Amino acid sequence: MVGRHPVEAVLTHQRARAERLYLQSGAALEPLAEVARRAGVPINEVDADALDLLAGRGLVHQGAVLRCGPYPYAAIEGFAKAPDLTLVLDGVEDPRNLGAAARAAYALGASLLVVPQDRAAGCTASAHKAAAGALSRLSVARVGNLRRALEQLKERGAWIVGAEADADKAPWQVDLQGPVAVVVGGEDRGLRRLTREACDFVVSIPMAAADTSLNAADAATVLLYEALRQRRAR
Repeated sequence: MVGRHPVEAVLTHQRARAERLYLQSGAALEPLAEVARRAGVPINEVDADALDLLAGRGLVHQGAVLRCGPYPYAAIEGFAKAPDLTLVLDGVEDPRNLGAAARAAYALGASLLVVPQDRAAGCTASAHKAAAGALSRLSVARVGNLRRALEQLKERGAWIVGAEADADKAPWQVDLQGPVAVVVGGEDRGLRRLTREACDFVVSIPMAAADTSLNAADAATVLLYEALRQRRAR
């Protein structure tokens, strides 16, 4: 885990994962060190070169790297009823896109994020960095069969609302007041056929520019905001 916000979020909300915190010598990171001490996590101060090696290629660590255990994925079977608002990502492969979507989900009131196990990004260090701590606050279920996961959410009382460019309804024409699972497809391909067939409603986000589209995280943000707007308007 790298970066100040993701590291602090794990130390605060997923303490059982945290094993050892590495901080850059001379950096102004005493508040983060205090969070680690309160959590009982050992701290090592290392130089910038050592921290770069610990962080790995392409990740900006901001002077903090946390060695962690595996991410604690949730199971849909553990929910007696569907959460009031769930975000489902159907095959988002870019971990930064996953992280951005998770950040929007947490900010806009979703309490569960569902992602496929295969051909999709998981909760990696890159995803955590883009999520700015949100992946440590959300429940995330990583499922082997997304169609079955959607059926399980239905069985627990959720309506399934998918997003596709060719749908004839706008998001505000569908009741998103919950319990609702919003489903957004992966980069470039949208919803898979079986996923779309599992949806109770399919909506399209109207675009002012006909020759462009939103990525998965952007589309998720728009739909989740519409769900929040409808709930606040009640």
